[in-house]
Amino acid sequence: MPRLTSVLFHELVHAAGGWELDAEYYENHFFGEKEGATRPNRNDLQQIIDDKYEGWWLYLDASRRRVMDLWKNDRGEFSQYANLQKFEEAVAIKSARERARSHPSETLQKGR
Repeated sequence: MPRLTSVLFHELVHAAGGWELDAEYYENHFFGEKEGATRPNRNDLQQIIDDKYEGWWLYLDASRRRVMDLWKNDRGEFSQYANLQKFEEAVAIKSARERARSHPSETLQKGR
């Protein structure tokens, strides 16, 4: 039952217009692991990256790994909500994809 509560809360954040960063942050802010909150998985992290590190109410200062609200208040360290290694891997994957899109001939020449 605890997991149901945190999942419903997460989805209510989306229903109110929140993006993945908002939903993950608020789920993990208001619920702990005992209450059923889970850290963002690779797909969640990829969605946050695809959203350009932005939410509706929050944004991620990726260089500092800090979650900030729209009024520039520091809401905490992102690494407490996600496995930092997974986040860095997802950023590396995204960067490689962006390089491939922006320089397709260079990527082909390297055999990738």
